[in-house]
Amino acid sequence: MLVVVLLFGIPAIQNARLQGEMTHTLNDARQLAMAINTMNADELASGGHASGVFPADLKVRSFREYLDRLIENNYLSAADIQRMRPLEKFALVNVSSSDSKDTAFLVSRWMANPAVPHSMGFVVFQIGGSGGVYRRPADVTNSKVLKLPNRQPQILPQE
Repeated sequence: MLVVVLLFGIPAIQNARLQGEMTHTLNDARQLAMAINTMNADELASGGHASGVFPADLKVRSFREYLDRLIENNYLSAADIQRMRPLEKFALVNVSSSDSKDTAFLVSRWMANPAVPHSMGFVVFQIGGSGGVYRRPADVTNSKVLKLPNRQPQILPQE
């Protein structure tokens, strides 16, 4: 009886742990997306950066440089960045405010580097604020889930 419980219990526990990690990652992505969209809305409302504040608009060269802009403008704190560890978890897509709202701008890091494990699934956030966790391998090639801009580089370097 104990063997049966262990055989079925361990995979269930591992699955619950992985699900919890994906939920935590999704929440971190949501906080980062909210900070970026808030900065964009504030800039447009104030008349500054009429072209927007997404990475391609600001011509940033790396994800780190973009995070520094969020910190400098008080949309995130250094403690937020340290807690979320976005450079370890996410890749930043080189989007601009002229891209459509369904363009992905924040994705799980493994999508930019296939060597990073991705057995849990992946997170995608779009410019318009929609985001989610996807598990099916076919979703990686689904343009409704992962629409990328046509500019280069598509994914900004981490540092």
